[in-house]
Amino acid sequence: MTRLRADALRRGKGLRLYRCLLRAYPPGFRARYGAQMTDAFVQLAADRRASGGIRALVVLWLRTIMDV
Repeated sequence: MTRLRADALRRGKGLRLYRCLLRAYPPGFRARYGAQMTDAFVQLAADRRASGGIRALVVLWLRTIMDV
C-alpha cells in the first residue's frame, strides 16, 4: 500500500462513513479510542484494496458494519 492511497482514504467518503459508524459507540469510548480505530481502519482498508481489490474492500466494509 502506498502512503498516497492511505491519504486519499483519509479524506474520502469511506472515512466519513466510518466516522458515522463510530457514533454507535459511547462518547467516552470514541474519545479514547476513536482516532486509533480510524487510523487502523484506514490502513487496513488501503491494504485490503491493494492486495485484494474492490472485492476485499467490500468484504471489509460488510464485516465492519456487522461488527458495529
